[in-house]
Amino acid sequence: MRKLLVASQKSGVGKTTTSINLAAATAMAGARVLLVEADPLSGISTALNLPQHPDRRQLRASGIDLPGVLCCGIVPGLDVFSPYEEGGCSDEDFDRILQLLGLDAFRESYDCLIVNAPPFLGARPTELLASCDEYVLVIQAESLAHRTMPAFLELVQRAGQGHRAATLRGFVLTLPESETPGGRWERELRGRFGKNVLSQVVPYDEEVGKASLFGHVVVHASPEAPASLAYQELAGELHLAKGAVAARRPADTLLSMAAAAVRANPLVARSTPRPVLVAGGRRSSARLRRVPASDAGLPPKDSPAAPAAAGPTQAPVPANPDRPTRGEAARRGAPLPSVQAPVATPTPAPARPNGPLPPLHSTQKPWLIWVGLAIAGGIGLRFVQLPDFVLPLMVGLAVTASVTLMLHLFLGQAEGEPAPQFAAPPATGATSGLDKNGSLSPRRK
Repeated sequence: MRKLLVASQKSGVGKTTTSINLAAATAMAGARVLLVEADPLSGISTALNLPQHPDRRQLRASGIDLPGVLCCGIVPGLDVFSPYEEGGCSDEDFDRILQLLGLDAFRESYDCLIVNAPPFLGARPTELLASCDEYVLVIQAESLAHRTMPAFLELVQRAGQGHRAATLRGFVLTLPESETPGGRWERELRGRFGKNVLSQVVPYDEEVGKASLFGHVVVHASPEAPASLAYQELAGELHLAKGAVAARRPADTLLSMAAAAVRANPLVARSTPRPVLVAGGRRSSARLRRVPASDAGLPPKDSPAAPAAAGPTQAPVPANPDRPTRGEAARRGAPLPSVQAPVATPTPAPARPNGPLPPLHSTQKPWLIWVGLAIAGGIGLRFVQLPDFVLPLMVGLAVTASVTLMLHLFLGQAEGEPAPQFAAPPATGATSGLDKNGSLSPRRK
């Protein structure tokens, strides 16, 4: 079974339309195709009006405990599976759905599997790329289309590490309304990416929008439209219908076989680490782990070298060889020795450096900043016409700022001088004075 992933760098470039019409063109070529919706926005459901489709098969009604609806016969040979028709679908359930699509029952019932990926491959690029063998990238021919290409290719390369890498089949160019085939942006993209750009280009076609209004596929509803012919050529260029087998199992038999396989071997979500963003904007798939205390250079919790609890340091009680222990005192009949509680010695606070504390901001040369602002303001005023009352106001503000700056400088220098040291006062009740002989003697009040 061919497994093709249809991806895009961003939304609004025609990715969902390309997925639907490539699948329909492959089915019209004689293959049986399964189109899988992997975009949570469910653009396929809206374009094909799947809630009103008459032939809907729910997985839970078929004995498979997973969300999702299989809509059969969109066009002859084309079935659509969407896990978002009944509401939300968790990441773990989506992993199980991808494993379900890889069972023998699905491989033997379909010739081609086409997956409509979310923009920029969504939150789980690794699982999506691992579920397919090849992928195409839909690009709209515009001026900034190549800007995000390196980031997307790096994401694909990083997500494929440790897995079987999906093969890039090429870039599918879609044209906006203002662009014609062979235009400027198409030539620029072909010049940048060369043979990676597929030869067939999808032009802008109003028939695509008209078909979506009625829930139809433009390739099937209007096969002679320009977009329909382009999609048919693309399906032939990718050889999606090669090796197709006409006889395939019906949907009831397919789901019954899948349910039996799931009961025999329940599906388990893969425990692949999800890429996360780290410093510098890069992604890393490494998980957080708890570092043992021995690896961090700390003693284990149960080790005798580990501290008992945070708090004041307790001084050890010295041993007295002449004092009897509690057991010896009990045997002699002597009174028990009194145990003195250990005295808590408070941890001394770190010494405070002498001198004034450093300022919160540097004020060594603030005049340079003010002079620079004044020069910049004077140059700017030459190119601005101001009313008459603004000039006196600005002069007053400048004078006020100058006075404030001078006060700030003088006060800063005054605060930096050391404070005068005074002698300690004499003892209470006595003052110092000179006696009759001129010597210093205490004097009582």
